[in-house]
Amino acid sequence: MPTHLDAVALTPTDAMNRFGLPHAALLSIALLGAAGTAVAQTAPPTVVVFPLKNVRNNAQHDTLSWMFADSLYSQLAANPEAGAAYTLISMDDLRDQIIAQNVDIKSPSYDSDLWKIAGALGANRAVVGSYMVDNEMAYIEVKVYDVKTLLFDQQNKAENLKRPFPEAITAVPSVVKRIIGAVAKP
Repeated sequence: MPTHLDAVALTPTDAMNRFGLPHAALLSIALLGAAGTAVAQTAPPTVVVFPLKNVRNNAQHDTLSWMFADSLYSQLAANPEAGAAYTLISMDDLRDQIIAQNVDIKSPSYDSDLWKIAGALGANRAVVGSYMVDNEMAYIEVKVYDVKTLLFDQQNKAENLKRPFPEAITAVPSVVKRIIGAVAKP
């Protein structure tokens, strides 16, 4: 009678599992499944950059909304971390989705509509901002939100940026420096 210290010879049928596969094949399948899961979890975040909202709704300052977002997108795309640390959704895809969902940036419902757009685009991060112009000074705020939780990154945000309205676009590099940690966070 063999003891637990004795070698036990396995027959080919002993090496098969209940699925009719060799145990080694089943182990390989399990390892491949685990590796696929690990890859899916480490994919870089997908980020959408929304046009900034003009909180005062004064039409003469509306040009800053898309202009600022396009410039912000361009600088984020040019960042050396782009691609590896995060993926940007194109501004054309964003515009198409805004049109498809009949969303108006000036509408009071814009604040809730943008989450539907982010979901439709497959984004898991959203760069959302607002500005107001008072006495020809632009006050700008930009935050990066997690689309699933709708919470923004508390440490990496651009707040209280003040620029003369005609030069408000010059705030974009400062915004990128302040938010890049939230955009590229794994």
